[in-house]
Amino acid sequence: MQYGMSAGSPGLDEGVYNDNGIVPGHAYSLIAGRAVKDKGGEEVRLVQLRNPWKEGEWNGRFSDSSDDWTPQLKKDLGWSNANDGIFWMTFEDMLKALD
Repeated sequence: MQYGMSAGSPGLDEGVYNDNGIVPGHAYSLIAGRAVKDKGGEEVRLVQLRNPWKEGEWNGRFSDSSDDWTPQLKKDLGWSNANDGIFWMTFEDMLKALD
């Protein structure tokens, strides 16, 4: 249906990032969701989010610098190692880090 979706992190937005790269009390645009196979062949649900500040990104599993990426997944999902505010994370991690 092409509805815009977003997610927000709990806390107060004071312009400071948590250790995991997420800003408390901040809104993120949900760009995409995909079910893919990880390195072990297990299905994992990924979401792509965008920080409207256009910088600062998640640094956990499936972050830009994560070793969870395979060359094929990078190609299939259009992976980029730029600090552009756009990042992937697991759906489960999103539920923990964002409300």
